[in-house]
Amino acid sequence: MLRNLRLPAFRSAAAAAWKPTTLRQASRLAVSPATSLMKQTRALSVSGFRASQGLADKDLAHCLDSELSYELENQGEKVPDFLESFLEKDLFKVKDVPGQNEVALIRTFGTETITVTFSIAEIHNAEDMMDNELDNLDAETTEAAETSGSARQSSSVPEVADEANEEDDEDMPLPENNYPVRFNVTVEKPGTPVLSFDLTAEDGDYGVDHICVYRDAKTARTQTAEADYARRGHYLGPNFGFLDDDLKSAFETYLEERGIDSSLAIFIPDYIEYKEQGEYVRWLKDIKKVIEA
Repeated sequence: MLRNLRLPAFRSAAAAAWKPTTLRQASRLAVSPATSLMKQTRALSVSGFRASQGLADKDLAHCLDSELSYELENQGEKVPDFLESFLEKDLFKVKDVPGQNEVALIRTFGTETITVTFSIAEIHNAEDMMDNELDNLDAETTEAAETSGSARQSSSVPEVADEANEEDDEDMPLPENNYPVRFNVTVEKPGTPVLSFDLTAEDGDYGVDHICVYRDAKTARTQTAEADYARRGHYLGPNFGFLDDDLKSAFETYLEERGIDSSLAIFIPDYIEYKEQGEYVRWLKDIKKVIEA
């Protein structure tokens, strides 16, 4: 995915080679020391080094070009198979604005408008969660080693644990895009409040977290500070897991009839990674334009 972009250090030789314009000596002007100091100060204030590019611009542009070439070579087909298959079903229309984090899937179901929204920021949240889990695991391993009894044992336990973990990681195939993704589903009918479902997709399935009722679509879906503030103060409903089993089953059937199913739970993480890759390439191109201008 994103590879660390190491920028070369500033070239000290080039920096050392540059010298500001030498001021004329005060003795040649035949003026008093005070007058000379004023003229030197005035000269320094208006005559400085000016350049259209900094010393590191070429190196940065070269690194950006190298990274961009690598990403374009490994980008694969323009429309991946999973997206082509999803579009062929013609259930949802994909609303994807370049440069924006949020993606919307929209369809009609009778008189209803169904809108599914999710953000590519979820992939970064997943990376943070994974880093935290690894940090916690390291802390637990270190604590166990320190309490094992001897300095020799405490130095060897982490190594043994790390080797065992590495062997397990090599033997166990990792599923693609296997991380939790939060998404939202709204159901709108003319002249009625809006149903809003907060859900989480993971491992090819999804679960309902909360079901909320908003008085209008603007409050339910608009991405503004005012709408977000209104949603924060709104009653989110009970935790879905605490509901009666029959009621939970009825809600799940209700969602499945509207296209909220396991195939969608697989599609959303795939699309997040696809879009994030495209946005990264766009980001590299935009920065390269600025540096080379």
